[in-house]
Amino acid sequence: MTSNTPIVPHLLDRCDEAVASAETLLDAARKAVTARVSENGAVSSARVDAEQRATHGFAWYATYVEALRQMARWARALDGEGKFGTLEQLILQAAFGEYLAQLAGGVAMSQGEIARPYNLGLTNEVIGAFWTPVVDELTQAGTRQDVRTGIADYLARHDGAIHYGAPGLDDTMVMIREQFFRFAQDQVRGGDGLALGAVDRGRVGQLDVLTDVAGRDGAQVGGVPAPQREAPVVTVGADGGDGPGVAVRHA
Repeated sequence: MTSNTPIVPHLLDRCDEAVASAETLLDAARKAVTARVSENGAVSSARVDAEQRATHGFAWYATYVEALRQMARWARALDGEGKFGTLEQLILQAAFGEYLAQLAGGVAMSQGEIARPYNLGLTNEVIGAFWTPVVDELTQAGTRQDVRTGIADYLARHDGAIHYGAPGLDDTMVMIREQFFRFAQDQVRGGDGLALGAVDRGRVGQLDVLTDVAGRDGAQVGGVPAPQREAPVVTVGADGGDGPGVAVRHA
């Protein structure tokens, strides 16, 4: 990370202000969607069914706002512990830049379905009020290429790290995470493959955890000795008749 990596001044305060703006936008969306799905002062199931795009979109907007709220909370906690470094600041900045932009322009619910503010009944006046100078600053700064490059450079230099950026977990959770990470590195990473829910001749196959784990003597799954049987060979990217993109055969 270089000293000229772009960090917004007073980033935490800016993020708190942006969260407040997002919460105001969400409150307006809640009122607008409620009006659309209500009849005679009560929510109508028929209206909810007719306004599925608005109700589904509102759920996504609520999720995005909560994500921003929790990102700001995570950053504040790290700052209080003296762990809010350059990488964490870039992650926070990138998250706010992308999510704020989508709240204003449209949240991608899938590859072909985007919830626009207008779909929720939000007016230009409400959207304009959300787009404060702080929201604009964070959006422009967070979506800059050098922010993403700064994160990518760190990832490239720390390949194989347990995590990228301080997770903000307590000591117990950190210990559990490290144990799972070591297990994955020692027992899984160097194995021949891992079949999850593979389709075998039209049937959903049982999970086979690597020949290195499930196939060796003494290996246990949930305290029960693992069955000693051949694990299927799974080829990703080829269609062997068992399903799109996945071919399963027994060795």
